[in-house]
Amino acid sequence: YGPSNDVDNTLSVFEWGLGESTLIASFMGVSRYAGIDSNPQVIEDIRSRVATQVNNLGNKKLKQENFRFYLGDIGIEPLAMNNDKNMGGTLPNNKGQQEQQHNLPKNVLNYQLAPLLSETTPFDVYVVNGRYRFACAMAAFLHASARHTRSHNSNPTLEGADVTPPSSPLILFHDCDARESHRLPSDLFDMQRPKRSNFCLYRRKPTTTNDQLVEIWKNHMEQY
Repeated sequence: YGPSNDVDNTLSVFEWGLGESTLIASFMGVSRYAGIDSNPQVIEDIRSRVATQVNNLGNKKLKQENFRFYLGDIGIEPLAMNNDKNMGGTLPNNKGQQEQQHNLPKNVLNYQLAPLLSETTPFDVYVVNGRYRFACAMAAFLHASARHTRSHNSNPTLEGADVTPPSSPLILFHDCDARESHRLPSDLFDMQRPKRSNFCLYRRKPTTTNDQLVEIWKNHMEQY
């Protein structure tokens, strides 16, 4: 995850895309974890492995109740991505296939935003490790801002007030160098790349507004 002072057992973590990083969070004994995946079999497997890990560690502060898992139903996956683990596949050459892919149903909001609406307090760390990574990173910053500034609002929104929380959350962006679309703009975000890591660590700059984040999210919300 990067420098040891960035992640410890007092932190809360939200994650898009379950996997080994979920088990690392469990092993480290984070105080609160929530994660989403589009594959129900992955969720079942990770839930079982976390339960086993919690029992084996014998940490009284680490409980299964600390972990919540969400299923993000995105409908039928785009054809070009079905067999691409890194989600960096090429589009089909056949024009008909391209049109079919474009029209396949998928509910991006189920994956990007729905679980965040259920989380009434912000997280310290957001791990972007699954689909729609650019859009999910924007959703993470917006969720942290909205939940910090409107924690007592009976009907909060993701946009929240147009201010930056006192401490911007840390966004861990997996494979940030794999595709150009995974690189957040340097004029809006500070980035650190730990050695021997596949993650880039991002924080929003104090001058970055929520209006800017919302606009970026709108422009990338369907970018798989």
